[in-house]
Amino acid sequence: MLLLLFVQLGFHPKQATVHHLDEGTRSEVDISQDILNDVEVEISETVNKIMSRKFSKYPSPKKCSACDWSFFCTKKKRSKVKFIVSAHKVIKIIKWLFKLDP
Repeated sequence: MLLLLFVQLGFHPKQATVHHLDEGTRSEVDISQDILNDVEVEISETVNKIMSRKFSKYPSPKKCSACDWSFFCTKKKRSKVKFIVSAHKVIKIIKWLFKLDP
């Protein structure tokens, strides 16, 4: 996902490598345009599902307290004001990432 952000910002990397620090190894990652397009579609579909609340919910106090998407969740109790502010911020960031605003 970070790679897509770099591409959106006008950078065009030629290669990508994942450094496995715990193992002391590296692996090359395919960043061809086909792969980037597939990832962008997958991210867009996932964001749309989250925004329309079409995702599995497995609530628990521990999970909900650490969940970045808890403000979208119908299983967690929250203030409506907090939900509106948080959802607005997320929508703004998503629009910026995908250049949906002119």
